[in-house]
Amino acid sequence: MTAYRVMSQLSSNKYLVAVSNVFIMALPLALISTFCELIALFTDHYGYESFSGTIRYVGEATGLMFPILLNFYLVTYLSSVKRIPKGLSIASALTVYFIVSYQWGFISVIMPLPNSFPLSLLTAYVTCELIYRLKQFRIFRGSERDSVIDSSVNMMSGAVVSIATMILISQALYFVYKVAVLPFDLMPSLDPTSFVDGFIYELLRGLFWSVGINGHNVLHMYKAELYDITVMNISAWHNFGLELNIISTNFYDFFTGIGGSGNLLSLVICMLLFAKSDGYKVLAKASLILCIFNVNEPVLYGVPVIFNPIMIIPFLVAPAIGFVVAYGAMYFGIVPPLSDIQSWLMPPILSGYMATGELSQGRYYKLSLLRLALLFIIRSLK
Repeated sequence: MTAYRVMSQLSSNKYLVAVSNVFIMALPLALISTFCELIALFTDHYGYESFSGTIRYVGEATGLMFPILLNFYLVTYLSSVKRIPKGLSIASALTVYFIVSYQWGFISVIMPLPNSFPLSLLTAYVTCELIYRLKQFRIFRGSERDSVIDSSVNMMSGAVVSIATMILISQALYFVYKVAVLPFDLMPSLDPTSFVDGFIYELLRGLFWSVGINGHNVLHMYKAELYDITVMNISAWHNFGLELNIISTNFYDFFTGIGGSGNLLSLVICMLLFAKSDGYKVLAKASLILCIFNVNEPVLYGVPVIFNPIMIIPFLVAPAIGFVVAYGAMYFGIVPPLSDIQSWLMPPILSGYMATGELSQGRYYKLSLLRLALLFIIRSLK
């Protein structure tokens, strides 16, 4: 009970509640990005490659605006709470966010925009806190007898000092990082086809997501290596009859990501059946179709799951159980390994049916129902 009480207090913390609220406010941007991805998938399937490429680029660019908008919304909220100049705080926080992102290399490869959720939130908090602290000093606050120009200059001085302080601290930390940390490889060495290493990969991916970092992007080297191994393995299976690997590139998409990262389709179903809040029921209805296509940003940011110490537990446990159940079923021959590569947007059950070459349909459906039942029980117990 003590742990639950501590976690409950954390989830009711005003700063964590502020993060949850700004995620919900920025949700429309995530929905636009998601719908663009779905439209791109269908148009590409029907041969409209040019339009598909354009709409996919629009969706990716829109998604990159998400952390910038979070920074803006959070600074707007904090400036009201701390009673500091709103416009000045927004400009300062965005300036710090962009400069620090470039210092650390947190820039998207799609276009030169920062793409770090934690850094977006951190720079908003720290910048507002610095401006608030500096406001306590007469030189940065001014007085009622000062003219409008004098007051503006004083406030601008506080903003400049805040920006300079943040940039210098960031640069100092980056220097220490390059000297003491960067020479060492902090990423674990994982075998993409190993049960133990695959389990570790899934847990790491969930842990990154739980603090707003896209775990798939951070660990992309493992998924890229697994994709290459899968292509060669399936080719050897077709040509020479070699045994298929249990863990393949779609293994995580279809068995640990039902409804997106965290197996959140089960959460959406539980919200539809058991949620007492009308808001959660509306969110579940709006998210159901997207989760069927393994797109779960509305649930991740709307509940929210991210930065929620209570929701993080089933978010990590459910995919881990899915991993063990699916691996065990294939290891003992209940279901054949995946023998084809499909899009990660393929709906659950249908995805496995297609990726197994439409083999052993009855056994696959039994496994799917068993896994969905287990995930449903986990969410219900929570």
